[in-house]
Amino acid sequence: MKLPPVLAFFLVMDISLFIFTPVDSCSQHRVTIREMEEAIKRELPLGSSKAQVIAFLDAKRIHHGEIILSKYESEYPDNGVEKRLIFASIPKVRKVLFMEWGIHMSFRFDENDRLIDYRVRLVGSGL
Repeated sequence: MKLPPVLAFFLVMDISLFIFTPVDSCSQHRVTIREMEEAIKRELPLGSSKAQVIAFLDAKRIHHGEIILSKYESEYPDNGVEKRLIFASIPKVRKVLFMEWGIHMSFRFDENDRLIDYRVRLVGSGL
């Protein structure tokens, strides 16, 4: 399927601007996924408590929920096994033409509320 030239132009512009535009967080400082991953790795080693994870998110003014129990979370494929998760996000870190991007994070805990895994990813949505 061939794209109309105008649509192809906007698609190329959107991708180009995405690549060369810095990510801005809600708190007006620039942050990238790599920086978030490095901060988590440095400040929240595996085995950190739920309270330490929440304190980290609060200190960085990152929106998050409380710990939830889920048996069917697509990010963690062992469906049927109950998982203890906290989800966090930095919305609208980047806006490029027709897309808005946010950083989404998930933190997985063991039965003693100790950190055993985390995921950080950039998620886009159309306007």
